[in-house]
Amino acid sequence: MKANDSIAVNSLNDTERLEALYSYQLLDEDEKREFDEITRLAASICKTPISLITLIDSTGQVHLSKYGLAGLSADKKLAFCTHAINEPKKVFIVKDALRDNRFKNNPLVLGEPNIRFYAGVPIINQDGFSLGSICVLDKQASSLDESQIQALKSLSKQVMHLLELNKTVREMQEKEEQLEQNILNLEEYTGFIAHDLRNPFRNIELIAELLINRHKKDLDKESLDYLGDIIEESKESREFIIDLLKYSKSIYSFNDDSELVNMVELMNRIVKKIAPPNNYQLVIHDDLPELYLPRIALRHVFGNLIENAVKYNENDKPKIIIKHESHEDYYDFIITDNGKGIEPDLLRIIRKLFGGNLDSDSKFIKSIGLGLAIVNKLVMLMGGVISVQSIVGSGTEYTIRLPQNTLI
Repeated sequence: MKANDSIAVNSLNDTERLEALYSYQLLDEDEKREFDEITRLAASICKTPISLITLIDSTGQVHLSKYGLAGLSADKKLAFCTHAINEPKKVFIVKDALRDNRFKNNPLVLGEPNIRFYAGVPIINQDGFSLGSICVLDKQASSLDESQIQALKSLSKQVMHLLELNKTVREMQEKEEQLEQNILNLEEYTGFIAHDLRNPFRNIELIAELLINRHKKDLDKESLDYLGDIIEESKESREFIIDLLKYSKSIYSFNDDSELVNMVELMNRIVKKIAPPNNYQLVIHDDLPELYLPRIALRHVFGNLIENAVKYNENDKPKIIIKHESHEDYYDFIITDNGKGIEPDLLRIIRKLFGGNLDSDSKFIKSIGLGLAIVNKLVMLMGGVISVQSIVGSGTEYTIRLPQNTLI
């Protein structure tokens, strides 16, 4: 139901109104303090000693903010605000409650807080439901001029904006918490699946190897080739499952806090862990910059690319160079090797992956596995891009472009 000039909102008996009201939930003390400035401003503009922001639920009043009044609680049948929210298009004004038949016997008039003057503007949400009111009160008869009435209307809208904002923030926090929990559940589930699937494939390998060892003399070449194929396929499947587990953990762990990372130190640690053969010449330029990014993500990206450069380098004098180029808003980290290079068809697939336009198919998985998919995803999450150049027989060059993030 939308508010319009021809429809009056029956605020007290409307189940939908109450559902709308409860969707904003009771606010905690920190959130309520946001409304205190509004009640203070309302009292100042209207020159009254008391101002309230009140919501009306199924039984009574809930005060979001009170200015100039220590305590006030009343059944909704006695509350002035109940009358105010029943006329959503008007400012409800009682100039002198003792002279108004509706209120002259009201306990709030005859006793504390001895209300004489009341002016309230309904707080209306986007669906036209009156949730409560912002009001000003005085212990003596009074009135408001037109500018004060307009100001009170504006403040009512600001109250509604704050309620909507708090609701949106709360919903986003709840969704974020649920997402984090889903990620944890998925990571755990992925781990279980990977573990349960790896063992059967390993058992297949062992059985095939056992058959070859025990019956090698009894089997013809074709049978031995079949068993060899079974072993290789099982190994590939097991390695793919391991990569899948790495992928899930890498992506989920990206939420780790960013920190200032010394890239020269990081590269040296990666090389030490990979431990390339002694004949490899590995050059790390000592002017690499520091980055403010997740260390785990950086370690995985550069570790994967350096390990590939070592693994697939069949040059008699293998050489890998790691350097960088500094630009206005970003750094280019360049990893160059003099290995065998990448075949054109495979290079096309990798470039398609880095361009974010790769159809998931078995050919891609068998070609390069998930390693470069993990690298690409992590680089994207860090706000960067990755590209590759390669010439068969001459080598490969990866460029990882990362933003010059700074401490805030």
